[in-house]
Amino acid sequence: MRLYFAGPPCFAGRLFPLLMAGRRVLASFPNLGRSIYARREAFEGTALDCGAFSTPGRPAVRPEDYFAHLERNGEDYDWYTSLDVIGDVRASLAFFREMRRRGLRPVPVFHSGEPWSVLEEYAALSPLVGLGSSPGEGRRKRRAWFEEVMARYPHRYHLFRATDPALVAGLAAESCDSSSWARAAAMGFAPGPGGRRVYAPRKSAFERAAAWVRYFESAVPLWAAS
Repeated sequence: MRLYFAGPPCFAGRLFPLLMAGRRVLASFPNLGRSIYARREAFEGTALDCGAFSTPGRPAVRPEDYFAHLERNGEDYDWYTSLDVIGDVRASLAFFREMRRRGLRPVPVFHSGEPWSVLEEYAALSPLVGLGSSPGEGRRKRRAWFEEVMARYPHRYHLFRATDPALVAGLAAESCDSSSWARAAAMGFAPGPGGRRVYAPRKSAFERAAAWVRYFESAVPLWAAS
């Protein structure tokens, strides 16, 4: 299972390319202008998310800005998401169809609670589909939903916000992403045995973040194969 690191760092931005050298990054389009993404050639790969999770119920960005960027630069990314509107499946479908009409090849994102017919269309038209649970759902419910989706429709999937062992262990997903490495480090925690959070105020934010990155890198392949 390929792992993408999402979320802005909690340390000096100039260190981000150093930490992410040879690793995969999930960038959010609203943050793409930040200096941390100026040297993307250092990364193993970059995927682009439209930023929908930060603005549920409406587009995170101006559609034309997103489309135009991808028309110019789409080949620079491993993949990029369709312009998604969490909570408005009709709008999400309309954006997906419009992007394809323009010759783009976006990865659509299917959310829990949406009609299965939507996933059928996505899977028929895109070799990779993102699975994004709705905001506020607990871990058990998310895990059960991932299992149901994969049992109903075997396909290639990317799991958004899913690197928790209880979420990904044993799932045959193509890839997943995590921003918890950055959040935990910002709160002063480093990984202990089994990924348990250990308060580590004497370590720098960069040291804590680097420890979390190493932990997730070593753990995710084991979870996915278990």
